[in-house]
Amino acid sequence: MRINILSWLRRGPKALRIVNFIGIAYLLYWLIHFVSTSFKVGQAFAAMGIYVLYIVWLKHQRVANLRLAGMDEIDQMDGTEFQQRMLLHFQDLGWRAKSTKGSGNFGADLILTRPDGLKIVAQCKRYADPVGIDAVQEVVAAIRYYSADMAMMVTSSHLTKAARELARVNDVEVWERDELAQSLSELVDERSSVWEELKFRLGNTFRRRFR
Repeated sequence: MRINILSWLRRGPKALRIVNFIGIAYLLYWLIHFVSTSFKVGQAFAAMGIYVLYIVWLKHQRVANLRLAGMDEIDQMDGTEFQQRMLLHFQDLGWRAKSTKGSGNFGADLILTRPDGLKIVAQCKRYADPVGIDAVQEVVAAIRYYSADMAMMVTSSHLTKAARELARVNDVEVWERDELAQSLSELVDERSSVWEELKFRLGNTFRRRFR
């Protein structure tokens, strides 16, 4: 059976992931130490291994922090961070999601596929000011370029009246600040409910076992 080490390291609460990381780093160090003919070479390889694992762990922590970010944190993000946050959010909703290239993206930041197979091009705007009509025009044009079924506009702000009207007549799905906040909070509530249910079941199992 194939074991995905990185996937295994991502499982469990933060404390457990740190313990897993330290344990693997320790085992890697001693493995290299014993198979190496030179203790110094073993130390060098162990240090390299620990450094690589540390970089992987930092990357995972950054993704985890983005995944947990709510509206307050989103308001402090730049455009690229907001786009990454939305990609993770749609993945958590069960959609397939990928980013387009940063520049020359032909009007779409994300390519989304819903569970029902509908393909959507999306623009993500982390603005303080209202989003104008140009952004809607760009994402509408991206439908044909990416052979999508529809377009979507996601923003931490709001659309101008003209942009909202253009989105309506072109069947562009719009998530303004309130819709985005609701979607984020519903997912957090769902995760909390699952966690509370798990704790309840584990508690009952523990009490029955040691009663």
